[in-house]
Parts: sequence; structure tokens; C-alpha cells
Amino acid sequence: MALDQAPRTMNLLLLAWWALTDRVNKAKQLLSKMVGGDLAAVHAIDIALYNIVSGVNLMRQLYSDATKRTDLSPKSAGCQCIFAPPTVLRHPMTTDDSASGALKTGTVVILNLQAANAKTPGANLAFLRQTWSQCPAEQWVPALLEGI
Repeated sequence: MALDQAPRTMNLLLLAWWALTDRVNKAKQLLSKMVGGDLAAVHAIDIALYNIVSGVNLMRQLYSDATKRTDLSPKSAGCQCIFAPPTVLRHPMTTDDSASGALKTGTVVILNLQAANAKTPGANLAFLRQTWSQCPAEQWVPALLEGI
């Protein structure tokens, strides 16, 4: 929770408490240890958790509407509850072509997924399916939401 809320909260008391208890740093260290120190993985997990929480909150709203609750299949409800992150960082592992030219190995690319997904919503764009920068969670997040 602290990792998700820390960059977004304006609650000064909560920020002070986290600073005193070192909660955010401890959470980062624990998560980093779990992914072998891969900072990109720590960042990706933080983004995924935020979007999953957003999806579950929307699912609660859908469920509270009796008509939607009975009309929506689990797959359809899950699809409606997929959120694209505002931006993602990616870097190609091999040289790859893009609309703007060749991307060399190690080039860092910032993709504005939320804006793109607003124009063309769906899991394919949110997870960058069938692209060099496909999200590793593109199968399990929809399955999780569908299961809920």
C-alpha cells in the first residue's frame, strides 16, 4: 500500500509517519529483494498494483448495479476493468524498428499509454500486445480481473 500511495498522496501526516517508520524504503527493499534487485521490475510491479486496484474499484461499481451484474459476463467485466498506466518505460533487448526509426538495444522509450488507450481502449493497447514492448502481465492481470 505504501509503495502505491507514496508518490500520489498529499496527506502530510501519512508522509511524516512513513518517513519516521521508514515504511516506504522498507517496502522498496523487500520488493527489490523479491525480484533480485531488478529496479525495472519494482517499477513495473508498482504500476501493475495501482492499475489492478483501479480495476477492482471499478468492478465494485459494476457489481453494485444489479443490471450490469447480471448482464456482464466475467470476461466482459474483466475487460472493462483494465486500466492502462499513464506511462511506461521500455527498452528493446535487440535492435527493433518503430514508427520513428530503428531503436537500438538499451534505448529507453517512454510510452504514454493512458492517452493512447483513451483514444483506442482495450487490453491489446493497455498491455502492448504483439509488440516488442509487450507487458509481461498481459495474461495474468485479465485472468485475475475475470476471476474476481
